[in-house]
Amino acid sequence: MFKNLSDKLTEKIGEIGDSIKDAIKAQSTPLDLSKFNNPIAEKTDWTPLKPGGTNFRTHKFTKKKGMAYFKATKGNLIFSGVFMAIGLFFPIVLMTQPINGSDTFTSLPFFVNFIPLVFFFAGFFLFRVSTKPIVFNKTTGYFWKGRLKVNENPAQKPLKAYCKLIDIAAVQIVSERVRSSSSSSSGRSSSFRSYEINLILQDASRLNVIDHGNKKKLLEDAQQLASYLGVPIWDGNRN
Repeated sequence: MFKNLSDKLTEKIGEIGDSIKDAIKAQSTPLDLSKFNNPIAEKTDWTPLKPGGTNFRTHKFTKKKGMAYFKATKGNLIFSGVFMAIGLFFPIVLMTQPINGSDTFTSLPFFVNFIPLVFFFAGFFLFRVSTKPIVFNKTTGYFWKGRLKVNENPAQKPLKAYCKLIDIAAVQIVSERVRSSSSSSSGRSSSFRSYEINLILQDASRLNVIDHGNKKKLLEDAQQLASYLGVPIWDGNRN
């Protein structure tokens, strides 16, 4: 018990230390908003919009006639697929044991049979989130995140993230340090930096597009998106 408390305390101290380092670095190198040469930049929030993130690339930018979108990467789909596979594999094993005449699992409590379903539904949830459409449609003139019916206008459905393309003033890049839970043999947690692509609107409000830890690919996608929309990139990343 004391070891667990010690590990938790060490992890929390590490999180505080990372936050202090980032704060000191931000103060020592303040973001020069004048370089964007736009008063909207002065009114915009430059802190991370979406807490957390992943240390691998989750989405990639794709274009087709009249439309651009971010789609889930293979690695992202495999990640959620592993959870669903685990959730399906073990129930099948448990069900086939009586047929094979084995009593290996018959002594286990009944509720154990449902534990793998937790993995399946967790994987299914991750899959649904990963494959949520992130669309920039020049035909309709809208950006949205969410599932719509054919010919349905995003303004007709209560989506959390949508706007008119003409309201987009710039593509914003910001980052944050994310501390992952303990996974190594030493029991220590690790940290990584997650990067965000956000849309800055004419009223200085923001909408998140994607966030992940692959800086190089995210910058490439941000450049393609900005070019597609015909707006500038405002990079607020200090790392």
